[in-house]
Amino acid sequence: MHFFHRPSARCSPVRLAGLILVCQFGLVFLGAPLARAQDSRPNALPEPAQVVTTEQAQAALTAVRAAREASERERRAARFDCASRLLTNRCNEEADRLYRLAGERERALERHAQLVIREAANLQANEQLALRERETALRIEESVLRATSAAEQSQARQADRDERARAQPAREQQERENAARSAAQFAARQKAREERAASQAAGSPAVRSAAPALQLEVVPRAGASEARETPLRAPKN
Repeated sequence: MHFFHRPSARCSPVRLAGLILVCQFGLVFLGAPLARAQDSRPNALPEPAQVVTTEQAQAALTAVRAAREASERERRAARFDCASRLLTNRCNEEADRLYRLAGERERALERHAQLVIREAANLQANEQLALRERETALRIEESVLRATSAAEQSQARQADRDERARAQPAREQQERENAARSAAQFAARQKAREERAASQAAGSPAVRSAAPALQLEVVPRAGASEARETPLRAPKN
């Protein structure tokens, strides 16, 4: 007869149920702070595809800085909470995993927001450059037009001077011919007048004898003399 009780190799149902309850409570306490941290992060930041303007990018960068600070605080709080729970190492690993996921999401949003800002700045710089190039092209075109107009005017003036210079000999020749023609006509008229006067003088003696000759006759007056024209009387034969 044995006086000592030999321990059974099988676990009693009470002990098994207690062990299961302890494991369940440990898992619940382990996952509670991590679940709260995980639920508080997704709604804090927008999706990168939603950021399309410069204002949205600036707001996203501000939100990223705030979310990064919140992630640091949540990580420290989670690790501090994990120190007092069952399976501390597993709890810390889960907290670090959530922190890395949040950091990756924050960095992705930050890179996208910075890209949007750079593209907007490049677009504005390109527009300003294109505007300056258009203004420069307009100024060059105006300068070319002014230079072309001045050159055309100078060429027109030079062509007019050349034309006048080419026409000058002919114009002078025409003027000489006109002067010679006028002189010849004047000489012809003068000669005709002289011929008429000579023919009148030769063919009309009565007219010549009848025409009284005029001479100046001085008629004395009181203390003065007055000259007057009196006809000369023909001498008596």
